Amino acid sequence: MFLRRGFHGASLDEIAEEAGYTTGAVYSNFKGKEDLFLAVLDAEAQRRFPLRSALMLDAPSIEEGLRASAREMAQYAREHPGWTGVYGEFWTHASRRPELRRKVAEQHERLLDTVGGLVAEWASRWGVEFKLPAREVVHGT
Repeated sequence: MFLRRGFHGASLDEIAEEAGYTTGAVYSNFKGKEDLFLAVLDAEAQRRFPLRSALMLDAPSIEEGLRASAREMAQYAREHPGWTGVYGEFWTHASRRPELRRKVAEQHERLLDTVGGLVAEWASRWGVEFKLPAREVVHGT
């Protein structure tokens, strides 16, 4: 529903109906559409991370790992073209709401921790040493 109608255009009633739940059931699990969207983002990241991790860790070289990961990201973007716009719409929405902005930032920090762990494992496998902790390499600070 978010992909078809956008973050603002999708209503919780429509989302609940399409998922086969009552609106009350959705509200019993999420505070509202914003929390539901954050859960969708988190679930998608958790679903995709093992694949990206395997591609990078199983590659015969660092270069091949990066290429495999880039190909997977490009394929995902081709297969799910609407996500970029929905992400942008949601992040713009969140940027104007301090509490939601904090939740988005916390979720992003958890993702950086996960990716930092993968980078550390990957670097160890290939004997690469960073001058900064892997999480900071991933964060770009």
